[in-house]
Amino acid sequence: MKKIWIIVILFITITLFDNGTVLSKSTKRFEFEKTGDAIWNARTTKKIVALTFDDGPDPLYTTQILKLLKKYNAKATFFVIGEHVGEYPEIVQDEAKQGHEIANHTYSHHFSANLSQEAFVT
Repeated sequence: MKKIWIIVILFITITLFDNGTVLSKSTKRFEFEKTGDAIWNARTTKKIVALTFDDGPDPLYTTQILKLLKKYNAKATFFVIGEHVGEYPEIVQDEAKQGHEIANHTYSHHFSANLSQEAFVT
């Protein structure tokens, strides 16, 4: 449980000192933004934090995170890996039932920096 709090505090600290600039290597970023299919950032005068969790669902950590979020009435985005979703679909269903956003974080999370665009797309 202590590890989860350390991760949450670290994320919040990084977020508070971020200058709000989000860079993307994608040349299609602006095309996506025009359609409304993707949002990289949003201007606001409110002090807000976006909680995101990657590489789940995990039967130990994701369930602990869900309990904490429920306790504090907080919402988060879970970037899930397709293979893990296949193993633990009930956890993803719990995320959705509790009102959290679920996003795709690839099917198998293989390191893809060295793949050609053709190999990456297929």
